[in-house]
Amino acid sequence: MKKILAALSLLLLGTLASPGQSQSQSGFASNSTGSVNSGKTAGPNYEYVEKPIGSVSENFVYMYSPGQSGADRSLMGWSVVPSLTPVHGFGLQADFESLYMRAVYPGQSWLIMSAGPRFNLAPRKRFTPFIFAEAGEARFEFQRRRNVDWEPVAKAGFGFQSRLTPHFGITLVPAEWMGLRYDYNGSWDQNFTARIGLTFYPSGKTGRIS
Repeated sequence: MKKILAALSLLLLGTLASPGQSQSQSGFASNSTGSVNSGKTAGPNYEYVEKPIGSVSENFVYMYSPGQSGADRSLMGWSVVPSLTPVHGFGLQADFESLYMRAVYPGQSWLIMSAGPRFNLAPRKRFTPFIFAEAGEARFEFQRRRNVDWEPVAKAGFGFQSRLTPHFGITLVPAEWMGLRYDYNGSWDQNFTARIGLTFYPSGKTGRIS
């Protein structure tokens, strides 16, 4: 009799305990299922993805041209410089430059169009030093003359960009060399340029700016 009662007691205890276990198991299954169903596929965090950096700078330009026509000349004007840096600091820039000289006779007007590679030493920082090299053509027009000359040019220099807001900054190029080759005798004329201006970043967001 004792054995029978013991067996019935064990059976009763097992019956009472099984609903709780089944509920906990079902609860665990529902929780795990819910977490799986409610979870979303992890995607890339675009906040830290490197994006192309595009900018357009409008600058005031001063050029010192020693030895031009037997005297030192100074020219002033403006330039527009669009640039694009896809990744890792390497990019391209173009330079559209208009200069004029009115202090001496005959006055001159220069239109310079050039382009070439650019390397940003710290492309994801607010303060970005860069170096560049360009090649292109220069158009010369003299006052009170009807002749217009086109000459090849080569340029190289270094500068700095300081990003003030997501869309605006300042560009300074303290030193730029421009070589001008005269077609009629093949000689090179040395010119030195400096410029400062405002920079506009169309996209605003470039990723990992610090």
